[in-house]
Amino acid sequence: MLKFETMSDADFQRYLRRAIPQYAYDQVRSGNWKPDESMSRAQSEFLQTLPNGPQTEGHYLITISEMDQGNKVGMLWWALNQRGTQKIAFLADFFLFSDFHHKGYEAEALTLLQQETGKMGVERIELQVFAHNTEDLSTYRMNGFDEVSIYLGKNTPK
Repeated sequence: MLKFETMSDADFQRYLRRAIPQYAYDQVRSGNWKPDESMSRAQSEFLQTLPNGPQTEGHYLITISEMDQGNKVGMLWWALNQRGTQKIAFLADFFLFSDFHHKGYEAEALTLLQQETGKMGVERIELQVFAHNTEDLSTYRMNGFDEVSIYLGKNTPK
């Protein structure tokens, strides 16, 4: 079984070391950013969005651990949003460390997220996946998430 714990400052730094380069890569791969600007833009966005790290109000930065062994298996980040009277949890990031992939933890963590956000009055969980990230897209689909919008882009000839 898994449990969620608020990220420590040390875990948050570990998270940033993985998340910032991954986000920069995804933005470049998607054609949104140029490679030479990607790392600085990613760092800037993270610092702007999470000025107080794991203590940033309205954001939940979580370390996912095994209850029995205590091993840290992954991390996730969600933010609370309000749309009219509906409380929404936006899942900004979710990953498992490579040693823990394909052990059923993906589904268990997403179920636990649904339970935890439900206790907070959240009625809906939303997320965004880069189109090239087919593995994550498949994981979310297998866990009951449906596509609600598709964003397309095309570069123009130079």
